[in-house]
Amino acid sequence: MLHAMWNAALRSGVDRLWFITVMSFATTVAAIPFALLLPLPLSKSWMYVGISAVLQVVYSIFLAHAYRYGELGQVYPIVRGSVPLMVSIAGFVLAGQAIEQPPRCLA
Repeated sequence: MLHAMWNAALRSGVDRLWFITVMSFATTVAAIPFALLLPLPLSKSWMYVGISAVLQVVYSIFLAHAYRYGELGQVYPIVRGSVPLMVSIAGFVLAGQAIEQPPRCLA
């Protein structure tokens, strides 16, 4: 519900890039106390943390531009559905992970 409301607010905003920037900094500030209570990630994972951060910025910029040209009912489902698809494809291509078929229900 909160995610959909955030996207609706982004869609209705005048300066979408500014809105995303402010929201990103606000969530970062809110997360700092929690990050201070937890141990740091292992040093070999920092590269993945950096890549993830860059991909999140690219995703946010793409989302702001997508809402400039498309309606909420068009953009939101496409964006929400494309991210798991891209992660699955990247896991298969880059990490050699198998895409498995879910088990069938026998009931």
